[in-house]
Amino acid sequence: MDDVVIGIDASTTAVKAIAFTGDGAELFQAREAYPLANPKPGHFEQDAEHWWAALISALKQVADKVGAARVAAIAIAHQRETFTLIDQAGTPLIPAILWLDERARPQVARLSAELGRETIRDWSGKPPDPTPALYAIAWLAEHQPQVLANAAALVDVHGFFVHRLTARLVTSTASADPLGLLDVATGEWHPELVAAAGLQPRQLPALIGPGEICGGLAESIAQLTGLKAGTPIVAGAGDGQAMGLGMGVYGAGRSYLSLGSGVVSGCYSGTVTTSDAFRTLVSPTGSGFMLETVLRSGMQLVDWIVRTTGASSAAELEKGAVDVAAGGDGLLVMPYWAGVMSPYWDGAARGAVVGLSLDHEPRHLFRATLEGIALEQAIASEAMEAKAAASRER
Repeated sequence: MDDVVIGIDASTTAVKAIAFTGDGAELFQAREAYPLANPKPGHFEQDAEHWWAALISALKQVADKVGAARVAAIAIAHQRETFTLIDQAGTPLIPAILWLDERARPQVARLSAELGRETIRDWSGKPPDPTPALYAIAWLAEHQPQVLANAAALVDVHGFFVHRLTARLVTSTASADPLGLLDVATGEWHPELVAAAGLQPRQLPALIGPGEICGGLAESIAQLTGLKAGTPIVAGAGDGQAMGLGMGVYGAGRSYLSLGSGVVSGCYSGTVTTSDAFRTLVSPTGSGFMLETVLRSGMQLVDWIVRTTGASSAAELEKGAVDVAAGGDGLLVMPYWAGVMSPYWDGAARGAVVGLSLDHEPRHLFRATLEGIALEQAIASEAMEAKAAASRER
């Protein structure tokens, strides 16, 4: 009885493998963590072999718990923009460069000047920013050109896993898209962006739509995990798009908001539209697009306020902030502690606290911080809503 699907979530901190029944009920979850390296300021890396070891362990735990005979398929969601280079055998040639990495700011400026900032945005759907892998790949072309030239392939997390699981070099368009190398309108690798990164087309995985079958589980991996050889590996999507889908955003008129370390919101668009107000991404449904806004300083800024004020918890500050009038009693917080993405795309932007007086207390700062985050989200949502509405009217 094959009534179970396994969902893989390979995040920045861990791999989770979750067994679901056909009606969405969770049967079992296994989680395996891995480390994050910060070898230099602005450099964030991981060993892709740690991802792989975590995946194998998590899959084995699920197979042991629910039984291999029940597993109908496996699908993958993952941290976006993160990539590594592999040789012909699939061995990583470099530490994976993560979405958090900021080493490529000079390459953002250079490529924006060479190709045109709006041209890059309209081709890829993403305003120039260090987050898409395009710029870190260009950094490799400048600083480690031989390694890049010798690589058999560049793979996102989805592509790396699929290659190891099935021996096929293929990835999902909804996984490759955040790399910034795709023509967002056609779902194909964009030749000018690929060339700008310093890559050859032969170094890129084949592309298939989310929901299509990437291949079957290899016999050798079946033996490692206890799963059945040939179990279908289904093309998934980046974790941000998958989150929107999980919240039911798969058609016009729906949107989502996620309050995490950063604040991410998005909505579905049936047609491609690009703007500095958001990033445009391939939808995990296999058709259409997700328009996404990102505020880098979300709950991580709230945590910073708690630590900096010496409060015991956010709950303590929140209790006091309830009695502070709207407007923070004249206190204004601009929440750009980690730069700003949409709609300004300024990594050099920094936070500001304006209007401090001797009457202000930590509870005022807490209230003003929440208001600053909320107002930034309102600006982003209004801009995204206006563009999405305009695209529906065309």
